[in-house]
Amino acid sequence: MASNRLGIAQALVALVSGIQNPNTNQPLYSVTKLGAIFNPGAATSFAEITHYQGKGGPAGSGGTPQVGWRIQEDVTYQITSGFGPYEKDSTSAQESMLAAQDILLPTIRQHFLLPDPSNPINAIQSAYNILIEQVDRSQPVRFPSGNVFLLWHVFVTVSQQYEINLQIP
Repeated sequence: MASNRLGIAQALVALVSGIQNPNTNQPLYSVTKLGAIFNPGAATSFAEITHYQGKGGPAGSGGTPQVGWRIQEDVTYQITSGFGPYEKDSTSAQESMLAAQDILLPTIRQHFLLPDPSNPINAIQSAYNILIEQVDRSQPVRFPSGNVFLLWHVFVTVSQQYEINLQIP
């Protein structure tokens, strides 16, 4: 098993894009993407998943170069949700954001494992813990298109462990 930051990010995209709004029986977001969304176009809701920060180091050793080291990493991804156009109906954008919070946060918290996007019945093997540890925030932002969207940022920390073989110079 090796580091799988890309696989974890892709699994978060698959998880978020698969969420249905139980009130409308439609996807929670009209667009979900790995990476930033600079022009939401005609979308009235979107989610982008980006890397925020990561930290890792040795978590134990087998004591020999053949066994290697076990590495522990905690990687934080930012899920940014956008609702709008805010300037056309700020109440609707605010209601959509709050409804998304009521759906997305419990969905993330109920997953202690992430589904493998290429085979959703299996979990990403290195990832074992998913936490929302930082405060979430929202603010209106003007996009280059001129439209204003209400953005909500939530930070999801995923823990993973994997092994490396030690190299002798």
